[in-house]
Amino acid sequence: MQFSTVVLALAATASAAVLPRANPQGQWLASLTLGPVVEDLYLTAEFTSDEYSGDNKLHNACVQNGEGFHRCDHVEFDFSYDGATLNLTQNLPNGVTVFGSVPFPVTTYQEDGSFRDTQIVPVTSAIA
Repeated sequence: MQFSTVVLALAATASAAVLPRANPQGQWLASLTLGPVVEDLYLTAEFTSDEYSGDNKLHNACVQNGEGFHRCDHVEFDFSYDGATLNLTQNLPNGVTVFGSVPFPVTTYQEDGSFRDTQIVPVTSAIA
């Protein structure tokens, strides 16, 4: 009985050691929806870091359409998406500007005819 307890404890420790760690500079949890109208895009991105966690997370939402309309709900946040790569920029309240970029395929079909996927976008660079 003691042996199995030790094995379980070691297994739990080993599995916890391989969990992905949050980027110390921060990251966004980004959800990107394309459609159902061609060229319509809706993005939500929640920024978290050691300084911006819990109730201090920064929430952002943006829309873009094929007619050139591109707007985010906060001027401190912006994005670009070329159909393959998502680029994010955010000016934080502490004066630091953070940037993130990842390949972001959107392939999960939704019942309304749109496509939607979610992934973590780590901060890749920052300037003060």
